[in-house]
Formats: sequence, C-alpha cells, structure tokens
Amino acid sequence: MSLADQAFAVIQERIVSGSWAPGHALNRRDLAEDLGMSVAPVLEALVLLERQGLVETMPRVGTRVRAITQDGVRGQMLLREAFEVQAVYLLHGSGLRSHRSALLPLAEAADADYEDQRARWAADLAFHQALVAALGEPALTAAYANVMQLGFFHMINVVIDQQPRRRARDSHVRLLRRLLRVDAASAATAIRHHLASGKLALYTQAENTAEEAA
Repeated sequence: MSLADQAFAVIQERIVSGSWAPGHALNRRDLAEDLGMSVAPVLEALVLLERQGLVETMPRVGTRVRAITQDGVRGQMLLREAFEVQAVYLLHGSGLRSHRSALLPLAEAADADYEDQRARWAADLAFHQALVAALGEPALTAAYANVMQLGFFHMINVVIDQQPRRRARDSHVRLLRRLLRVDAASAATAIRHHLASGKLALYTQAENTAEEAA
C-alpha cells in the first residue's frame, strides 16, 4: 500500500466513523505530521477524497470535511438506487441462486435487532454490498462502495442517532427470496420497494435535517 493509500484510508475512516464532523478543517501539513509522512501523499489522498464527495476545498476556507446538503443526500440516494436496480436486473432469479448461501446469512444479520445503530447500518450495508458484488463487475462494485461510504457518512452525522432501535421495515430475507424467483422487471421493482420502505425514508430525513441546518 502506497503512502497516499495509507493516508486515504486513515482520513476516510475518521470521516466516515464520525470522528471528524462536517466542517472539520483538514490542514495538509498537520495531517502529514500526524501521519508521519510528507505533504505530497496527503495531498493526493485529499484529492481522491474530494472526488468521493467526503471533503471539499473552498476559497479562503481551505479543505474541510464536506458539509451535508440536500443535493448531496439526494444525489447519493439516486446513485445507490441506480446501482442496486442494475445489479438485480441483470442477476435476478437463476443468476442469483449460486450466491444464495453467501447472501442468506448476511440478509439474516441485516434483519437482526441491534442496540448499536452503527452496527445495524453496517450489517445492512454488508448485505447490499454483497448483492451488488455478486454481479461480478469490479468497476460497478467499486463505484457502489464509494457511494455507500458517502451514505454511511450521511447516516452517522444526521440520521443514525435519531432513529429508534427497531427492525428494518422491509425484511432483507424476504427481499432475497423474492429476488431469487422473479423476472428482471419484478426484481428491479422489488429492490426499489425495499429502498423506498426503509433506506430512502431515512435519507429523506437526512435531507430534511440538512435543510434545517443550512
């Protein structure tokens, strides 16, 4: 792993975990000293993080953890739906059955009750990432992972601590069983319904919270 990759991983984890909140200043020299490396790999990491949507650089302000906006939440939400719909549309039914043994435990874990809401969201994320990865398209899987890192950032900062500790409204196990037996169009409809009944509702709350903070 290169120094830029190391810097990227550390900074990304601190942002996504909520250790650094939106608006947190990111001084490249201070970061380089903290990470024990030169400024160059830190700058490279910050450029990649800006492309991912986690940091922003503003005139006379500098680089900081990106503020959460309505447009940012909406864009991430739409990208997530697009990736998941495309994956299940291409992999529905018989194409998905060979992955059933790997996906079912993840679906069950996503349906479990959690006291820690971050653990609950992480389990949900693990199932959906595996569902997209089952298509076997590395570029799609990597792009989806970036989108969901941004989603986790939104959840940690404006949604997750406000959610009641309850089971997801739409079962992941039921969703998987449906995807295993339906045609392509019905699979796309099923994943849209699943997102609309749970995750997208949470993002709508994130969007409202971002508007109130503006």
